[in-house]
Amino acid sequence: MGEKEARLSREHIQYLWEEALANFPVPLLQTGWTLYRSISDSHSKVNAEKSTYTCNVVDKGRTYAVMIDYDFFNLTTCDCGSVAYCAHIAAAVMSLLSMQGKRPELLIREAEERVAPSIPSIVKRDGTKKPSSAPNPPSLLTPKKVKEQKDQLKRLESEQASLKENSDAESWSRLFAGLYEKRQNTMQGSVHVQYSLLLQEFDQSGASLPETLRELYRIYMRLELLHQMEHDWKKSEISFYMSYYNQYYHTCNAIQEEIRVIARQINRSVLYSRYGDKLEQTAQMLHQFIMIGGANSPAGWLILYRYLWWGMLNHSEYCERELVRLQRQMKRPEATLEQVELARLGLLHMRMLEGDEQTALELFAQQTVLKDPVLVVMYLHYFKQTDRWDTLQKWLRWMIPFMKQDDEEFLETYVHDFWEPLVKRTGKQDELLQAMTELLPYSSDIYGELLLKMKRYQQWVDLQMTLDYSPGELDDSDLRKVSAGQPEMLLPLYHQSIERCIAWRKRDAYQEAAHYLTKLRDCYYKLKSPERWNEYFAHLRDKHSRLRAFQEELKRSKLIL
Repeated sequence: MGEKEARLSREHIQYLWEEALANFPVPLLQTGWTLYRSISDSHSKVNAEKSTYTCNVVDKGRTYAVMIDYDFFNLTTCDCGSVAYCAHIAAAVMSLLSMQGKRPELLIREAEERVAPSIPSIVKRDGTKKPSSAPNPPSLLTPKKVKEQKDQLKRLESEQASLKENSDAESWSRLFAGLYEKRQNTMQGSVHVQYSLLLQEFDQSGASLPETLRELYRIYMRLELLHQMEHDWKKSEISFYMSYYNQYYHTCNAIQEEIRVIARQINRSVLYSRYGDKLEQTAQMLHQFIMIGGANSPAGWLILYRYLWWGMLNHSEYCERELVRLQRQMKRPEATLEQVELARLGLLHMRMLEGDEQTALELFAQQTVLKDPVLVVMYLHYFKQTDRWDTLQKWLRWMIPFMKQDDEEFLETYVHDFWEPLVKRTGKQDELLQAMTELLPYSSDIYGELLLKMKRYQQWVDLQMTLDYSPGELDDSDLRKVSAGQPEMLLPLYHQSIERCIAWRKRDAYQEAAHYLTKLRDCYYKLKSPERWNEYFAHLRDKHSRLRAFQEELKRSKLIL
């Protein structure tokens, strides 16, 4: 069976079917149906090892590459650029289901049945049921509820119609609440689809605004949406880990990236001169949202906060007002410890904007909860990008006491993203190695890699001996590197391991000792020092002559002829 003909398990097919029903509204499935027939078998395949299906979908003369992940559907991608799940993905799902013997038209029919109104039944005297004459569920709404919905729609239309250049940000928030409630009452599908459609409505509602104000409006509405998503996420009572697979985390990341792109391109001079009041309201809202959401929200408030203040909001007038808000927050009696430390991180950021890096370091040293070194990584990137190598070294040294002993991923970032570029530009190898020494033992692996890379073979062997590693616990490739560079450096490592094995007084330990003795002999011969080997081995054999099992293993290894 070829790759494109690979069969999916029954569970995978059912999972794909349910995901399609959950993520695609009926109109999107219908569009996908028309596109699905454009997919060529020759350009589609199933990769069973990666649990993916790839194909090309032709739409209006253009070809789009789609990848379906049938283990984790939220990792599915299409290169059309759509934030939401698109018709191309729907078409690819139908193609894959068709390959598995499923009929895509039945998927559409089931989707239509799920959203179609169920007509109440009336029980006849004989016990059978007949359909009610009620035309559809909306007729079941009370007149009062119908009137309320109509009034709400009128208010919403009025808000959209009155959205002008002189409207304040409060009216933006009212419009957000109306659009969100309207969509919530009618929307079906996945988290990603719901919020993506909302974003489209938000952008359409502000289309008539002047360009710079429209971009600020788009940022404002996305901040509102992240706050609402955070509320929805907490209300659903799912863990942060599970939120990823329920698409909150994925969707939040996509919205954060949109905010960063818009903020990067916005005309700041026009923003400050014409729309300062709305910008200040945006800053106030951002401050409020980060204090409500906290540092570990899927909305990523801390990242957004620092990014926006580093760029779009970075103006002395707004910075001064934010400093007042942060200082007031730290003094609030009812503030939680996390809120106080978030405010301190905000103050730290403001000091960084002012160039007062020493005060920023001092502020971070006062943290007791939010003191993960990852919180200052963006500043390390800034120092690297601006060639401030001395400052970068100072911060890297300062971070050592805050490094977590179990965070290997961050240690790799710390070394490869920052220390190694610094060493490349400044040649300060010894400073890097000193930092690795201070981070032992949890830096041992990466420290060993660095020593081999720098050809510091003596230090590498000293490290292994200090950690009580035997040659059998080390990678053969590492031992070969030392053997090729400075084989004499391996001698003390083998000597130590041999003595330790003999001290165990066990048969299997004697076998290991004999193995290391064979390797040691090869080292001495490679160094053209057979007499040193002979002298050492004769002394060792005499010293342990009463260990019969050890002597037997020496003979078995042909060390004694």
